[in-house]
Amino acid sequence: MTDSTSSTIDTSAVPGKEFLMMHIGSLWELHAASLPPLQVKLVHVATAPPMNKNYVCYGAEFQVMNGIRPPCMTYKARFQDREWDLLFTPIGPDDDGEELVQAIIHTRIS
Repeated sequence: MTDSTSSTIDTSAVPGKEFLMMHIGSLWELHAASLPPLQVKLVHVATAPPMNKNYVCYGAEFQVMNGIRPPCMTYKARFQDREWDLLFTPIGPDDDGEELVQAIIHTRIS
């Protein structure tokens, strides 16, 4: 199913680490066909070990706003006028008991 905003959504690339770091604290939506949209807040971005010398890697942690623990799956991550298909994995609760999910992004060095 295609929504009416799909023609205006930027899907050109994965979100860059700098982009994510500039938007810590912002609200995003995760969409999957089998679930209602999930409201999440970007809470942390960090460098992660790359697959090999040809890649860079970073992770983004999001707090799930409705308190459920979503399944590990690919979601459409929407923020403003942008959308990316990213694999999100539940990583457990934070220190306050709020559920977290994480996307790990590997990008080839150009």
